[in-house]
Amino acid sequence: MVGEDYPKLWRSSDRAAASCQRRYLALVRAHLITLCLVGMVACWNPVDKGEQRLVAWMVAGLTLFAFAFGVSLKLSRLDDSWFKARAFAESAKEACWRFMMTPLPTGAAPDDAPARYMQDLKDIRDRFPETIKLVIAHDVEGEEITVRMSASRSGDALERREMYLRKRVDDQVGWYKAKARFNGSMESRWFWVILIMEILAIAVAFVRVGTLDLEFNPTGGVAAVAACAVAWMQTKRFSDLANTYSVAAGDLEMIRERYKNARTEDELRALVQETESAISREHQLWVERRVAV
Repeated sequence: MVGEDYPKLWRSSDRAAASCQRRYLALVRAHLITLCLVGMVACWNPVDKGEQRLVAWMVAGLTLFAFAFGVSLKLSRLDDSWFKARAFAESAKEACWRFMMTPLPTGAAPDDAPARYMQDLKDIRDRFPETIKLVIAHDVEGEEITVRMSASRSGDALERREMYLRKRVDDQVGWYKAKARFNGSMESRWFWVILIMEILAIAVAFVRVGTLDLEFNPTGGVAAVAACAVAWMQTKRFSDLANTYSVAAGDLEMIRERYKNARTEDELRALVQETESAISREHQLWVERRVAV
């Protein structure tokens, strides 16, 4: 399924979460880069009085910028908005898939699934009252029950099972595996960056021992860069996410094997419930770890 096939509420909240994430990470980058620059500039110790004053002004200005970025991060609470908007979006997507896996009624029985689905969306809004304004600010055009969502209910249990496996389970497993590989790779790369920076700081420190008359001592600056790299790794949580996504992919693959024997509506409904609970559990764990950080 493409984005337009999902409900309006999901697309709006997904845009809101992505926007908050971009702005939050941009502020974190700006904050850390400015701190690195403070450390590097402060390493310069010129003999000339005019140059000393210039360095002092540069350090003061960069420190002021770093302070401003730090205050902006705290007051904007973009990380909190990002987490809540993402939880909002994932809850909307979960309700969407539960609706699509509900079969059309047979005979003259009333179709109460749309009403239950709309009530689910209302319950989601009630659970995240502080996020509604943010979602509305990123509102998109569309319907809460799209044509694709309605059409998905027309098949029998086996047809909907195959559709759910391809479009939901396989898609989610592939996403988890790709994210696990990416975060594992990034964790390794940043580890080596930090290690190289620390080795470089040690080497520069020993060079400084034998040459005390240099106007520039980059040891502190290199150490500041290494510290900022550590802070970036803690912000992104590469290692934790790699492990979490790997476990989530494994859980879904185990559940996926049981779909082969699901042939009735009751069996399919039970497996869909278990699958959505597993996906929700992974996301809840992600939010808890982010909040703890």
